[in-house]
Parts: sequence; structure tokens; C-alpha cells
Amino acid sequence: MRQLEGARCALHFDAPSLATCQRCGRFSCQTCLVVTEPPLCSACGPAVVDPYGLHSSSFEFVPAFVIGFKLVMAELPRLLALAAIFAVPAALVQMVLVKEGDDLRAISSSIRVNSLYEFLVGIIGAQAMLALLIARGEGRTLSLGGAFNEGMQNWTRAVGVRFRSGLIIFGFALLLLVPAFWKSTLIMFSSIAVLRSRDRDALEASESIVRGRFWLCLGFGVSAIAVAFVPMIVLESIIAVVFELLSVPRFPHELLTDFVDRFLTDAVMTSVLYAGYVMLHRTAGVELVPMRWWSSRVPPLTSSR
Repeated sequence: MRQLEGARCALHFDAPSLATCQRCGRFSCQTCLVVTEPPLCSACGPAVVDPYGLHSSSFEFVPAFVIGFKLVMAELPRLLALAAIFAVPAALVQMVLVKEGDDLRAISSSIRVNSLYEFLVGIIGAQAMLALLIARGEGRTLSLGGAFNEGMQNWTRAVGVRFRSGLIIFGFALLLLVPAFWKSTLIMFSSIAVLRSRDRDALEASESIVRGRFWLCLGFGVSAIAVAFVPMIVLESIIAVVFELLSVPRFPHELLTDFVDRFLTDAVMTSVLYAGYVMLHRTAGVELVPMRWWSSRVPPLTSSR
């Protein structure tokens, strides 16, 4: 970076300024210039690179939930759009492959079809939502197309990790419920690690931060699940009652139910788990390498106040 002729650092008057901070305009020397592209001073750098204090905070329950909710609100329009995009084909699949009914056979068939759709297609939307949240937490803005690209590029790895984790939990469940419960807690962050830590095995990445903090992570995981599933059960019950009273056709019912389910689990619960995942790395003293983006449309660090 070229030195600004005649300019001196605003904090170190004996040092020449290398650039002006893009955020506040302050002349900054080599010591004060903590980010070079775009130029950011020591005061503005952390506010831009880590705007929510996520990467600089040790793990605590309340801050993790607060930051998670802030990330969701910051990306709300895109998250809602992705939830709607993937809810439409999910509802159509249910309409085509599952006969309407409240008996056990119909419910079982619906669960199987939904699970298959989520495993093969819905996982792309879940990864895309996670990409939006990660980018926002890093002070970046990812487009809807860029998020979808991240989900597509990571599809093979995400499917592989989901299959492995399901197989492992099933294997432990054959022993007893307690071992399965224990293993589920150890790998609870694997769905986050599959995208956020591409340079590591997702299951191992999750276990590395849960070990030694099992009960803490268990409580956090249960709380994150409750935050998504309690309102989901309430909302879906209200939807069922209202739609039945109004004799609403099946497709809108399937669509709205899937939309609520997808947003609360893939956006809200994932955001809270992501916040906990990042903060636990700092607590555990495990290095979390910067996110490697597949998309070329991820813009540089934001420079707005």
C-alpha cells in the first residue's frame, strides 16, 4: 500500500500514514491499519469484521441467543424468501406422493416423504440460510443467489455429513438411548461445521468444542431446539384449526406449515446454534479459520457505519 505523501497517523504523529480509514476517514499508520482491503483503522476494523462481537466473545447462553436473533433479523427478508422457495416444492411433493388423511399410515408416509425431500433438496436451502447468517456475522452481505450457490456447492459434503451423523446416532441407539443421547450432543454442531469449517471433518469439529463442556452444550442445544419447536407447535396448531374452520384447500395448508417449520428450524434454531458454535471455539481455545467462500459474489468487508 502506498504511503500518503505528507500525511501523518492520527494517533502516532511520528509515523507516516499509509491510508485513510474507509469507515471514519482517519489517517492510519502501519500499526493502526488492522485491515488493508478496504483500509480500516484499529477502531473501525473490529466493528466491521466482527460487527456483533461474535468472534471476540466467549460462550454464554444469553449473548449467544441474542446474537443469533440479531443475525436472523438482519437477514430476515432473504431468510423468508429462501424458506418460501423451498417450501413450495415440499408442499407439492406432499400433495403428489401422500394421500390426505389423519391415520397413522398417512402420517408415516408424510414423514418419510418429507425426510427424503429434506435430505436431497431441503438441505440446500438450510445451507443457503446458514451461509447468509455466516456472512452477516462476518460483516459481509451475501446475495440470495450467492447463498443458493453456497448451498449447491456444499451439497455433497452436507448430505454426506447428515447421512453419517444419522447412521452413527442410529448405531448408538441400538445399544441404549443414553449412548445415543450422548453421541447426539457431541455432534450437535455438525450441521453448522459442514459449511463453516470446510477444512475439517464436520463431526470431529463439533466434538472438539463439546468435549469438556458436555452438560453446558446439552443445555444450550435443548434450549435452541425449544426456541424453534415450541412456537412451531403453537403456530402449526393454530394454522390447522383456522384452516379447518375455513375449509382451506390442502395445498395452502401444506405450504404454510412447511414454511413455518423451515423458517423456525433452518433459520432461527440454526442461527442460535451458529452463534454458540463460534463462541465455543473461543472458549475452547480452538482456532476457527476464516470462512472460505465458493461464491465470487461475496463483497469485501462492509464500510458503512
